[in-house]
Amino acid sequence: MEEEDDIKYQMKDFCVPTGECILCSEMNFVKLDECKRTRRRQAFICFISRRGKGTGEYKVYKPCNRSKLDEQYLMIHIQLLCFLLVLFSLVFFRRQKMLNASPFDLRSMRNTSNINSSMESNSII
Repeated sequence: MEEEDDIKYQMKDFCVPTGECILCSEMNFVKLDECKRTRRRQAFICFISRRGKGTGEYKVYKPCNRSKLDEQYLMIHIQLLCFLLVLFSLVFFRRQKMLNASPFDLRSMRNTSNINSSMESNSII
């Protein structure tokens, strides 16, 4: 009967993160349950209140997915991927432009390149 009263009066816990997501040390990988799954953990303070028995708080660690360092690494990785995609698309665009150019466009491109090379050779002399 007393156990049923405790369950009836117990309200849901409310937890608030108090720290950042951090890597667990190698010693904690084996010992702590929160480090086994993701190898990272975050500190939380949980508040519990029971009717007629007051309130309390306790500190608990929970597993988390990414630390700030992981987020920065992923951001740099995505930026590099976007940069390579832009370079690839520019090379492809230039190749397609040359393949689909009209004879007049090809002649004007050759004349422009000949003029530039003759100017360079004249400046050397």
